[in-house]
Amino acid sequence: MSYNTYVRFGTYGEPSLLPKALVESITWVADGWTGYTHQWEKKWANDFGKWFMASTHDEKEQRKARSIGYRSFVATTIGTEKAVSCPASKEMDYKSNCAKCGLCSGLLGKGTKDVKILQH
Repeated sequence: MSYNTYVRFGTYGEPSLLPKALVESITWVADGWTGYTHQWEKKWANDFGKWFMASTHDEKEQRKARSIGYRSFVATTIGTEKAVSCPASKEMDYKSNCAKCGLCSGLLGKGTKDVKILQH
């Protein structure tokens, strides 16, 4: 079902509760993916940084997520964090969408930097 398609992990529910082998298989054949986890600080979720972004809210959480192998998707109130602004956000005039962009695809995906968005 995920062959040559875009997959958005976490649209419904917490994606780090999926078996890692399933996530790996899906991302292996998918055309692209995005994924976010709120469970990034849990020891059992450490390996999911390969595929998912840590959902963070400030620079302190952002640094901690980096230290355990995650890139961050920062939902910020101030916007001063060192991160690229989400191209699919209002503040970036919706220059892209998640499926086309794909930056929020963990360490194995397209991006290398953290991504930020103003809280809405």
